[in-house]
Amino acid sequence: MSKDVETPDVSVKPNEDIIGVIKEMKDVLTDTARSASETKELQSKMADDLSDHIGEFKDFQTVTDASIGAVKTEAEEKADRSVFDVVMKEGSTVREQWGYDDPISRALYKPATTWSRSGGWQKSGSYDCDPILHDLNDALYLTGMHKAITSQTSPSNAMTYTQAVKGLDSYNLFKYEMERSTDLRKAMSSAAGSGGEFIPTGLSASLIDDIRLQLKVAALFPRITMPAKFGSWELPVRGARRDAYLVGENTADSGTKIGVATPPSAKVTFSAVKHGLRMLFSYELDEDSAIAVMPLVREELVQALVDAEEIACVNGNSSSTHHDSDTHAGAATLVAKSWDGLRAFSGNNTGNACVDISTLSVANLRSIRKSMGRFGVNSSDCAWICGISGFIQLLGLSEVLTMDKFGPAATIKNGQLANLDGSPIIISEFVRQDLNATGVHDGSTTTKTHIMYANTRAFYTAEKPSGLMVETDRDIETQQNIAVASRRVAFTQVMTPVGTGEETIGNGYNLTS
Repeated sequence: MSKDVETPDVSVKPNEDIIGVIKEMKDVLTDTARSASETKELQSKMADDLSDHIGEFKDFQTVTDASIGAVKTEAEEKADRSVFDVVMKEGSTVREQWGYDDPISRALYKPATTWSRSGGWQKSGSYDCDPILHDLNDALYLTGMHKAITSQTSPSNAMTYTQAVKGLDSYNLFKYEMERSTDLRKAMSSAAGSGGEFIPTGLSASLIDDIRLQLKVAALFPRITMPAKFGSWELPVRGARRDAYLVGENTADSGTKIGVATPPSAKVTFSAVKHGLRMLFSYELDEDSAIAVMPLVREELVQALVDAEEIACVNGNSSSTHHDSDTHAGAATLVAKSWDGLRAFSGNNTGNACVDISTLSVANLRSIRKSMGRFGVNSSDCAWICGISGFIQLLGLSEVLTMDKFGPAATIKNGQLANLDGSPIIISEFVRQDLNATGVHDGSTTTKTHIMYANTRAFYTAEKPSGLMVETDRDIETQQNIAVASRRVAFTQVMTPVGTGEETIGNGYNLTS
């Protein structure tokens, strides 16, 4: 039996199979190499990006360390200490008084006064809470500081400001009054971690408004709020005016160009100064007495700070030689050395619009206005400023209209009692009546006074947004607690007269008191 011989399959080509496998291996190796190359390139790029980020972080850390160091150095070098530095100790940031970041701060600390050119400082609306809360806020704020500082004499009984306020019976009344308001009750209950409590962090809005509404001379001028973090601040203002040109019709391709002038620009610098009042409390002053005396302290605060700004605006002179001998020889802390006021800008008896009014007449008063040039054109932009003696003498002039005569047409300015040629007459107790014939105090001849005429657009007042700051300390030698309330304000001329034909403030001097 013969065996079948198996015939080979000639369609299979071994060599071609090997070559195909090799090609596949080559493709795989090529793809792998390419992938490795791309991965390496990506890693290199990531390394560069990472290096850049690390460099930026190091720069940020360097700047942060420097900033923290600067803040720490500034804090260590600061000589005065606020009540919160001394007795808060909680380590938390005190609520920004003028931030109004919640209904409670807005209700207690947002003033309800605005300034207008026609009326000066006026109430612009109502407060978001009962005014009794403002009074309680101020009493708790001052009394809490007193109590906390007093407690520091005995380390075992020392308490923080917050503890001191919460320990006052009046604080319960404060909370009760706040809870009577639906909005404030909701704000207290929704405040994280507050436990339905709020501790006074500053003096109330009504106290700020009381200061503003009592201003007379300072209220004549616009007021701006200076940035909080700058001691001095520059305000851009319009410079000298430019003249236009007569322009004819151009009929040629290249006609005469219209005359050119550099846009007028200038700037003035506001440098805030601090006006303050120091109050003393004995160690023995108990809680009931402290609460009872606080309304009186509050009134003294208001009046003292109002008087300080008025004196500086009328009689201020920041030069090394004050024009009044008694002020020049006085202490460096006299508020009349705060800045250049209206008398200083007028030149007393040497300015462009200074007139001898030893004979008081409408003609002499009008000559003051005439000498002011463009700054005396609009009577509604100007005001007469005088003391009680000058005012009584002005009433003897038939051209002076008193409030009962110009009634509804009167502009409601603080201190305005009459009107002359369309400008209000403002009476100020700080217009001196003990000057000599040249308009200054020399300690010898003290029988003269003066009357000023001011352009109210030519001067600005300014204040820091912090309102009132209160600082405290202890005097162990007299066993008294010291509370100092201060306010940062500024005043300056924002329009500069050009030449001898104009002036922003005129002064009638040599008037018998």
